[in-house]
Amino acid sequence: MRANSRLPDFLTGDLWAGIASVRLGARRIAELAARYGIDTFIAALEHLHDQGEQAALRALVGLPHGTFSPTSAWSSRP
Repeated sequence: MRANSRLPDFLTGDLWAGIASVRLGARRIAELAARYGIDTFIAALEHLHDQGEQAALRALVGLPHGTFSPTSAWSSRP
């Protein structure tokens, strides 16, 4: 990836920053599960998932019915 980048040092820094953030996130998730117990943690995740699904379904209800396709107005945008 570095060989195909115009800014290999920035790319490397960005990759390591991403890796560090994922590692920290994994550690924080493990801490939450340890603090509250795995059953409570899983129940909270399921609740969050259900809330997201309900929000998406409410948003979809407001969309008009029909079939849609792209127009030339969209293809001319930068």
